[in-house]
Amino acid sequence: MKKVIFLSLLSFFLSCSCSNNVAGTGSETDTGCAVAGLMQYSDSLPVVHADVILHDQRLIKRITLNKKLAGASLIRSGSTLTNINGFFRFDSVDTGGYLVEINDHDTLGAVLPTQINRGDTLKEVNGILQKYGIIIGKIDTTGIGKTKTVSIYLPELGRTISVDSAGNFVIKNLPAWNYQMRLAIQDTVVRLPLDSIPIPVKPADTTWIISFGSKSGTVILDGKIIENPNP
Repeated sequence: MKKVIFLSLLSFFLSCSCSNNVAGTGSETDTGCAVAGLMQYSDSLPVVHADVILHDQRLIKRITLNKKLAGASLIRSGSTLTNINGFFRFDSVDTGGYLVEINDHDTLGAVLPTQINRGDTLKEVNGILQKYGIIIGKIDTTGIGKTKTVSIYLPELGRTISVDSAGNFVIKNLPAWNYQMRLAIQDTVVRLPLDSIPIPVKPADTTWIISFGSKSGTVILDGKIIENPNP
């Protein structure tokens, strides 16, 4: 199992052409910061033309999945591609915490955190891709009601996954990360302690979840109770 590692970025990378502007607000930034990086495979070859997504972590505090209600002035995210040398770059990124997600052909990926402070001009985010992990789980929908739509929400990546009539769900193509999984009902994220739990995803592994969202508050991960706020 390979770990994500960071590489030194050459100074000439500042001239990388694969850029994508991310608008910010004048009240929260100086002149904006560039987020740039080099992505490689485990054999040190460059990751060419992979999807790179910049996720603004301030959005995870919103209780709705409706992006229009989240407020356009708070959206500081974007997407681009790595170039033929494995480089990517975002320009004019606002202050705050971000996750950089890299996806390559639905088999390899990475999630890398970065923090931009006032006065920063360049943040380097470099890494090596790893095999995806999968989450397979079941939700206890007792008390929710059969007519309401239920889904799983991963706030870090802004990803929503449908749940079938029996409460089953599968989340594929997940880069290794410790996700805060939440339950969403009728497009509104449930903001209760028992409905927001850390779910560790490891490269090439399958994570099993049972009884997440149960009425008693019990959460079982891989057969082990990890949270029971209402015994």
